[in-house]
Amino acid sequence: MSESTPSNVNRIPTGQLFGTSPLNEVVPQGYFPEISPRLQAVLQEIVTDVVAKLGCVGAMVTTLEQGNALPVRAYSLRFSVDLLERLERQAGVTLIGPSAVVYLDHPRYRNNISARSVTGQNGRVEKFLITEKLSDLFSPVVPATFADMVQKMTGIRHIIALPFFIEGQVVGNLLVATRDHFSQRDIDFLTAFGQQAANAIQSQRRLDQMQALERTVLDLQSHLTDETLMLQTLVKAIVQKLNYFGAAVGTLEADEKFPLRAYFFDLAPDALAKLEAQGGIYFAGPQTTNDLRDPRFQTNLTYHAIQAARHNAENRFLLSGSLYDFFRPLVNKDICDRLQRSLGIRGVLAFPF
Repeated sequence: MSESTPSNVNRIPTGQLFGTSPLNEVVPQGYFPEISPRLQAVLQEIVTDVVAKLGCVGAMVTTLEQGNALPVRAYSLRFSVDLLERLERQAGVTLIGPSAVVYLDHPRYRNNISARSVTGQNGRVEKFLITEKLSDLFSPVVPATFADMVQKMTGIRHIIALPFFIEGQVVGNLLVATRDHFSQRDIDFLTAFGQQAANAIQSQRRLDQMQALERTVLDLQSHLTDETLMLQTLVKAIVQKLNYFGAAVGTLEADEKFPLRAYFFDLAPDALAKLEAQGGIYFAGPQTTNDLRDPRFQTNLTYHAIQAARHNAENRFLLSGSLYDFFRPLVNKDICDRLQRSLGIRGVLAFPF
């Protein structure tokens, strides 16, 4: 695929969304807060590279937010701003701008290719969708006749929508328009860029969680003077405010012992007792005091997090996909794996403070 006109890169301002409907149109509205500059820069770099390396007409990245909306967070176009502004004046809408957004749960957007690529059909999301109609991208923001006119003017032949995923869940999509056909090599290339966007979103989510956790810790430390009460309030707040399954706090003592001081799980007391019986360990008691000098404990996630903090590691937290890393060596791995599957736990986080 190739284009002869120079590339013109546009960066969408924070909170601006794809497509502004005419003033007499009533469309669902939502507020989408600013994303981090780091994530914004990564998404912008992705669409810029797509346009430059594939020579396509334009590219956009949307992110799935609030569970039902797809705002455009970055875009790049290969034609001039003057042409874009002329088309917008003629249509009376902002083709890429503030005010409107693709909503997955609104029937007016059911034919939009961006919405269809994310929602899929019969519970199945395809790896990509391709259309020959630009109107499928702009529906319902502009009439199909206007979209057809823009398509002829720009020479666009195909539009592709590629959803990208985190742990099997759709978190956004990459939309690209070209004057050529999309080869399998092009699709593989775009899929890799989509995964790069997903990785950036996942990294930002983890950072957001850590910052929220840190704010919770600092807030409680500033308001509570009783240490036991503070720790118990802390773990409860983490579970309830951050929507986690459970949290536990241990304190590192002068003799390198690490007793568990407080814990809270989103479970009824009888369910927690059953869980403890299944694992053969009780969260409160002498079993839960570990010794950092014990070689058996040095495989534990907590041990590695403490050591990383002591050495001023860049990452102030460690994440594992295995519940066993949290309980080792106290609980058998097979038991941990069964518990993790039955409880639906996806990851365990160790955050030294």
